[in-house]
Amino acid sequence: MTTAAYILVSWLSFFNALQEVETGGHADPANAIGDGGRSIGWLQIQAPYQQDSDVKGDVRKWDVAIQVCLGYWTRYCRTAVIERNWQTMARIHNGGPRGARKRATLPYWGKVYQEIEYGQCTVIGGVPKHLGLELDTSGRMIVLKN
Repeated sequence: MTTAAYILVSWLSFFNALQEVETGGHADPANAIGDGGRSIGWLQIQAPYQQDSDVKGDVRKWDVAIQVCLGYWTRYCRTAVIERNWQTMARIHNGGPRGARKRATLPYWGKVYQEIEYGQCTVIGGVPKHLGLELDTSGRMIVLKN
């Protein structure tokens, strides 16, 4: 397996783990609603989070939700994105810009970590089949299947 494929699988496994923790096996994760209606979609994104990401679109769509998270993390923990520091990104996703420093986000990270380690992720050709994503021709970028 090439380094690029390993990183891709890691990113997808991470997003898959976040989704599982956020929606808890909801029958229709795209339409999951939490936090009294403030959090929506696959990754339970709130309006202020999306605004901070500078990404427009419907967060009930998987590809938009991913881009919102990446935009948010690039703003608040760019080094963690570059280094693929899953713990920092998960804790900031859960606790806001300073979430990685909050003890209250440690249990959330524990759940995400368990999903990464033990979650059920069907992988075909290095990409979890159910996500509707694939590698582009360079083998380094994630693209949404049309």
